[in-house]
Amino acid sequence: MQAIMIDQFGGTEQLKMQTVATPELKPNQVLVHTKSVSVNPIDCKIRSGAFKKFKLPAILGFDVAGTITAVGADVTDYQVGDAVFAETAKSSTYAEEVAVNVKDLAKKPNEITFNEAAALPMASLTAWQAVIDTIQIRPGEKLFINGGAGGVGQMAIQFAHNAGAYVATTASKTNAALLESLGADEVIDYHTDDFRNRLFDYDAVLDLIGGVSLVTSYQILKPGGRLVSLVGKPDANLAKKYEINASHFSSHTDGKLLGEIGDQVVKGRVRVTISKIFEFSQAGVVAAQTLSESGHADGKIVIQFA
Repeated sequence: MQAIMIDQFGGTEQLKMQTVATPELKPNQVLVHTKSVSVNPIDCKIRSGAFKKFKLPAILGFDVAGTITAVGADVTDYQVGDAVFAETAKSSTYAEEVAVNVKDLAKKPNEITFNEAAALPMASLTAWQAVIDTIQIRPGEKLFINGGAGGVGQMAIQFAHNAGAYVATTASKTNAALLESLGADEVIDYHTDDFRNRLFDYDAVLDLIGGVSLVTSYQILKPGGRLVSLVGKPDANLAKKYEINASHFSSHTDGKLLGEIGDQVVKGRVRVTISKIFEFSQAGVVAAQTLSESGHADGKIVIQFA
């Protein structure tokens, strides 16, 4: 089969199409013939060498949607031909065939496309686990999402809105209308405004940016507020100074939850926004990762297989 791999860390020039063996199935896995995958920021970080201990050579990618072509000996809930989607526990999805653990898998609803299904897993699971499970946002609370235009941000806005929260976020002016349509009550243009001038006594912050904006986020929270960052390690001294609960968050795979989120998409409670679709080729994946690293994608980036 064909797969996009890296043999060493570096720029997008390290992305190479290679012929590799079809994965051997473990008893608790299924083999998925790939229809679509999505690009997540972590894919680019792995390629660049941000995780130096990552084992090479490696196939990149964590999100996949496709059809089952084989099932492991212990698999009972899925069969050949089922349309499925998943976030895999191991980087492996930029490939024509992907082995997926059953616990990470969900059946794809007929009402959503493979491209939409591939755009959901990591972004939606991360957003749900951050906003609903970790922050535990409640009706009437005020949540600030620092960086709302990306895949996780858009999902977080929708989950918080559906939970009854007042949602403020930052984005460029060009993305304001989109984020408002997803449920954002207030969109602050980070090019021209400082969110500290607009937001006060917030209950919670979801930080998707890090750096200086993470540090300044402490200032808008009320005592006892909650701050969760996906990209930076909160400062314990600042948390103590402002009397807030601050933590770093990492998501995990969850096929059952992913299936429930898919049902929410079918019911119209959650919308998938795809920024651009690229073909599965070396040039296509290079272009997709280049767009991802530019920070200018207003939604998910999808790679579609022939």
